[in-house]
Amino acid sequence: MEGEGGFQEAPKDKEEKKEEFLNPSDLEYFATQDSEYLEEGAMADMFDTELQEKVQDYISSFRKMTSRYLPLAVGQDVTSVCFDEGVLINIEIGRQIRNSDNFLSDVKTITDAFNVVSKDFNQLPDHVDRVKNNLRPVDGTYIAVLDSLIIIKGQGDEFWSTEQVMKDVDAILNLVENTSTKENKPLKY
Repeated sequence: MEGEGGFQEAPKDKEEKKEEFLNPSDLEYFATQDSEYLEEGAMADMFDTELQEKVQDYISSFRKMTSRYLPLAVGQDVTSVCFDEGVLINIEIGRQIRNSDNFLSDVKTITDAFNVVSKDFNQLPDHVDRVKNNLRPVDGTYIAVLDSLIIIKGQGDEFWSTEQVMKDVDAILNLVENTSTKENKPLKY
């Protein structure tokens, strides 16, 4: 079933195949819209406590699973923003970065979520184009490996399980391997 904004609602039955919650046309839409985030009243309440706990468990499991692939001096700075249809997680990975988890105020749209995590508003259109061109659907989750790692997920329980973390980590490792092989570039930390 299609919900507001073209997003797919989570399946009611566990046996039902997980539908993608984010439609590629939504990415085109958010790339062309002015941000409501900059307008008065666009910020909503803080993360729902139950959802924040699920996201925190996901991030902790993600960090634990990915740490075996990273040198000891590499940290992960994670910023999560909940929007009406899902959650955007931006993970900066690098040397001299301390592990931290930041939960920002809820916003209404995916456009606003990108605006909140964007460090340089002047670069936002280019950044959105890069995300659009690199976003890959993986079992109902969208992943882009760029200067930072971007994960876009729905809010349903099925997106936050330990099994889903393993699938996401495997998908990210495959994306990173394919990207560095094609470009003949070693990974930067």
